[in-house]
Amino acid sequence: EAVFAPQRAAVEGRQRGHSHTVDSQPMPVDTYERYCFHFGVQRYELFANREKSRTFAAGKDKIMTKDNDGINHTTNDEHQGLVNAMACFMDNGKPKVGIFWYDMVNGSLFGVEKIDAEQAVFVNGKATIGKLHKTYWQKQHHRAESKGDTSSIFYSEHNYTMIPRGRIFLDEATDRFYVCVGHWLNDIDQEHFREVLEDEFNLPEDFELVIDHHWDLGHGWSEEIF
Repeated sequence: EAVFAPQRAAVEGRQRGHSHTVDSQPMPVDTYERYCFHFGVQRYELFANREKSRTFAAGKDKIMTKDNDGINHTTNDEHQGLVNAMACFMDNGKPKVGIFWYDMVNGSLFGVEKIDAEQAVFVNGKATIGKLHKTYWQKQHHRAESKGDTSSIFYSEHNYTMIPRGRIFLDEATDRFYVCVGHWLNDIDQEHFREVLEDEFNLPEDFELVIDHHWDLGHGWSEEIF
């Protein structure tokens, strides 16, 4: 009722033959009527949108049901929506490039950072992930310190180069994957090492292990000369 009051005022004014003022300015009846109509439409749209919002919100409340403890439970549709939202994060089976550390005692990888090889950018004919072991370790070390997590390897070890590490590249010319590591490769079970790399990075069986002194124990960016 209140929404259409301006239109009614315009009609009544026209019937009386009066002019009207808007913001203290005189306005002829016909102009005022158009003004009131436009204003009324705007208010009606605002009113309608608010009603739609209330209706939508009320509908959302009915999607989940609360148990006796006040905990929401999803419906089948809501459950499927959540699953679909997470599906894109599943491993797509594509080969990856990235970095890792290797636990020689347990024969396992940790500190893995990877991306699909097809997403990596080639630089000087080699594609890899845009992250460094050094910066990754520093962040994890500061995080472990702030949490007081003394059981974390990132807490106890300050030097990221003192634990076996490596990096996976895709070579543009040969379209082959190369896993660059240090001379510590000679001290481990290489067959098992290849298996864990294949599993973690979805690498083809013909990937190649390459020894480079940059990934030797105790060697890192501080030893490189540019």
